[in-house]
Amino acid sequence: MARLENMPEPMKSHLAKLPCPTFEDNPWAEGPPLDQRRVALISTAGLHRLHDAPFTGFSGE
Repeated sequence: MARLENMPEPMKSHLAKLPCPTFEDNPWAEGPPLDQRRVALISTAGLHRLHDAPFTGFSGE
């Protein structure tokens, strides 16, 4: 996770000055109990380990 204290200036000061929105109520959705729900996590982060080969889109075969 990116942490503000680890970011370089001026990014750190810029992000610290951005407004944080507030809401008048808590928008909760009705539904089944949490243990009966399905959850999908979608990311375009492209995570990899330092020693992994760069992704080229091909399997190399």
